[in-house]
Amino acid sequence: MTETKLTSDSLHNKNCFSYLKHLQLTDSIFTRLSPGLANNLKIIQAQSVYHQDFAYADVYTDFFTEVEDNIETIYDKPRHDSVQDPSKVADLDNFIFSIYHNDNAILEETFKAIKSIPLNHTLTDTEIQKSISIVLTDHGKKINKRALSPAEAGSMFGRFTAMIADDFKPQHTTSLATVRNYNYTNEASQYYPQEYRFGTQAQRDQGIERVSPLFERWLQVKHERAVDKSAILHIYFNNLGLDRTDAEGKKEKALSKALHKLEDKHPNIAVITLPADKGLMSGSHYRKTKDRISATKIYDEFIKIAQQDSEAVSKVNDFYISNKVRQLIFTDEWNRYSLAEEKKQLEKLLVNSFKALGFDKTPFLSSSQRQAVWFHFIKFELTNHIIQRLNPESVNFSCKDAIDRGGVSSAYYNLLTSFKTNTPMSREEFECALHAAPAMVKARGMNHHLKTLWNVIDAYVNEHYNDLREDSNQSWLIEWRDYNCPHKRVEDLLTLRVKQGIQELLAAKSNHKNNPHFNEAAINTGLSILEQIKLQKENGVSGKRLLLEAAIRTTSITLNPDKASLKTYEALADRLVIHSPTLQKLAGIMKMLAGVILYPLSLGHSKTWINSGMATYKAGVDSSQRKEIQHCMKEKLLSLKDHEPPDESIESDSQTFH
Repeated sequence: MTETKLTSDSLHNKNCFSYLKHLQLTDSIFTRLSPGLANNLKIIQAQSVYHQDFAYADVYTDFFTEVEDNIETIYDKPRHDSVQDPSKVADLDNFIFSIYHNDNAILEETFKAIKSIPLNHTLTDTEIQKSISIVLTDHGKKINKRALSPAEAGSMFGRFTAMIADDFKPQHTTSLATVRNYNYTNEASQYYPQEYRFGTQAQRDQGIERVSPLFERWLQVKHERAVDKSAILHIYFNNLGLDRTDAEGKKEKALSKALHKLEDKHPNIAVITLPADKGLMSGSHYRKTKDRISATKIYDEFIKIAQQDSEAVSKVNDFYISNKVRQLIFTDEWNRYSLAEEKKQLEKLLVNSFKALGFDKTPFLSSSQRQAVWFHFIKFELTNHIIQRLNPESVNFSCKDAIDRGGVSSAYYNLLTSFKTNTPMSREEFECALHAAPAMVKARGMNHHLKTLWNVIDAYVNEHYNDLREDSNQSWLIEWRDYNCPHKRVEDLLTLRVKQGIQELLAAKSNHKNNPHFNEAAINTGLSILEQIKLQKENGVSGKRLLLEAAIRTTSITLNPDKASLKTYEALADRLVIHSPTLQKLAGIMKMLAGVILYPLSLGHSKTWINSGMATYKAGVDSSQRKEIQHCMKEKLLSLKDHEPPDESIESDSQTFH
């Protein structure tokens, strides 16, 4: 059978198959389900492979609707009646547990379908969010008749409907639960809590906010299985709004309040709301690099917000940790809590945040730098402190769908945590952490929160540049920062990367005795290119994203050449010529560099690249000379015009040179 072309509907269908296959279903569960649902689930459980024409997503939605509406008869009563039969209790508990602990690998499988987009993304490409949505566009006949596809859920109509609907239950549609797996968490020497990926467990049911009944049962199962019944077993990091007053913000606030009530009913959970959008986390702050704000005022404001002080100037903070949890995470060495101890520990975490980004000795910060410090503080320093103190079995980072706000929270925390281990996160793991969930749930890549994340990573890379560059397992983060630079920040990054490139090539030139592969001609040519890029930037030439890519690739291939990169580099040179004839000289030198580097590897066959580069360079020089002659002639003619009688016109003659 011919496999159907990938769509968001077909991808979602396959993910639902994987999810349903990993449910722990027994005959005692089947007997309590409707015959139609039970029969479909039995068929799926018996299947060894995915069948592309089977409507798994319809079954998935039917499953959640039926089980949630009938949880008392499917789980509560049978469990109560079976309390003397441990095997039956285990079957029922395993079923509930598998609804969330569903190790279905759907993030990894989703990423396989889209990974070429983020892994090969360059500065002039269409944004990743849109590129993925194009790949996952729905077309043709849908497999599922009732279930929403991710593309439908992510459409403007789908998002608006979800916001205003009396019934809001994202886990019933495309926000499938799964576990996040990272290589660094497999280190035997260190314990890490299991991270779950699921959308918000707050719901609107007929217009009334509540927590998913299934999630509450899951918490009960965890509590029943725990050795220490008083321990915090799960941390729910909530990234929904709590202080906003706009229409959508009010709805999020109601959902957040429902989540926080969980602590009253379930002693084994900590629900912590941390900022993710609006206010200090505004999506536009990454652009604001020129304003200046007192670092002391920033520090004081952050401490007030973290202590939930009403005197904080910012009113949209979305920051809440209950007194119960504060008394667990801010204790001294004798396990005693006080407000003074809390402030002391928060100040230490905040100082660490300023230092981590290199701002600890900076008297004034821009809005973008302020946001970077706040981001690092809430999403790494404080989050890590909370996890270390509570030592839970599991955690989750969720906003509505745990794909954007929750996605960057999870990705940044895991990135920096892994960088402190012997198994740092790879580029592929990181891109999967960012884009697999949005593709799975909404048929797109991560939205504008990617720019907020970029802003803090830019600061982190700048502070740790040399260490990252020298570590082969972490240096990819520099490349990620470079190739994901938002358009509004390209000019500043271009200046920095040209400067760094020149420094690195000069250092390589001075240390050539230690390098058996030293190529002086290549380094000199690379330096000429970087100087030319610097000149073009100073002259205000357009195409700064192309220039930034040229600067990055020039340094890279000069110091670490390979044939694949050289071909990409030559193609970039051609794009420069197409973009602007002004850049012909630069493109010519780039082609010559590629030829010089490839010459010893190709037994002289790269001579055509060198000749092509010389021709392109000459064309650029000729073009520049023509423009210079034209400019001089026009200036001379205009000068003559100033001394001619008014009735004689020389301006028309000057036009013949254009």
